[in-house]
Amino acid sequence: MNKLFDFEAHPQAAWLTTNRDCDARCPHCYAQGTHYDPADDMTIETAKSLLALLVSIDIKLVTTLGGEPLLWKPLLEFNRIAKSLGITTKMATNAFRFGDNEFWQRYLKNPCDSVGISIKGVGAEMLKRLANVTDYEKAEKGIKRAMNFYKNGVGTVFSSLMTLDDLWKIAETTHEWGAKTFSIGFACATLDSEGCPSKKNYMIKLDKIEEFIQVYERIDELFEGSVGFEPQLPFCLFREDFIDKLIDKGQLSNGCFVNSRGGFTFDKDGNVLICNSIYHEPIGRIGKDFTDGSTLINHLNSEPIKDIFRELLRYPSDVCLACRYNKYCRGGCVINWTALTPDILQPVLKEV
Repeated sequence: MNKLFDFEAHPQAAWLTTNRDCDARCPHCYAQGTHYDPADDMTIETAKSLLALLVSIDIKLVTTLGGEPLLWKPLLEFNRIAKSLGITTKMATNAFRFGDNEFWQRYLKNPCDSVGISIKGVGAEMLKRLANVTDYEKAEKGIKRAMNFYKNGVGTVFSSLMTLDDLWKIAETTHEWGAKTFSIGFACATLDSEGCPSKKNYMIKLDKIEEFIQVYERIDELFEGSVGFEPQLPFCLFREDFIDKLIDKGQLSNGCFVNSRGGFTFDKDGNVLICNSIYHEPIGRIGKDFTDGSTLINHLNSEPIKDIFRELLRYPSDVCLACRYNKYCRGGCVINWTALTPDILQPVLKEV
């Protein structure tokens, strides 16, 4: 078996679910099932304990997740402590709160080292339609501030609620704002508050994939190749020449540390999750399954936990075994198979 899928944990980074509150209401978001509870925050004491644990196993990259981490009250203190420990901090954010002048000035004193800016929409109508956000002026100000401060690009999640014209408009507008790079991910299926498949999903309709490819190629030209794509779907659903081109240009990613076991996510209480979207049942409970870094690694490499990943990461169909993309793809996001069936697969046969 390819070493990538030996089911051993090889953690190089960690993700902290700091809160579930958010100032957007995107229907496709995995946080829908949490009801965006503003009381569902990680304490700074838990965060400090986790930072110490991560330092003990030489993990020096930590990403804060939400909800929206900018609404997490201890964020600036967390950034300061992490920096003092030599930990690099990243944040996944919509950047809206950066449009608040008073908060922005406080943030600049203890900023994250980098941010991944998720664009929910451009223009007042689109942002209201896709994310139920009404203060567009503040949102745009915040995004522009973050782009200017970090000198980086942006990303967006394409859902079935978004038109391909919307996608092009987001790319075109953020390019005009000065974005250096542009990344696109597809919306995944989601789970409800009970851990069951949501009744609605906002995944791309498979008959729209060819139209998406045409828009992607325009965006690729606009950004002069500085584009990335995380499909979250089996690669065989796309034209073979398109996937080959993306692989050759280094633009394609399966994106998920679950596949590589290259990291782990903590919930607000310090327990370990499979990922931020599967938050209902931890696979490691702090104080019970692990107490420090070494016992955490031992737990994650125990046979019962590896068995969980063997089941999660098995190919969705035997036909995948003959596909030349299987080492890159693994069938896409595991949650999507709550909404997909294996008969959609069209394996690209290996060259003889």
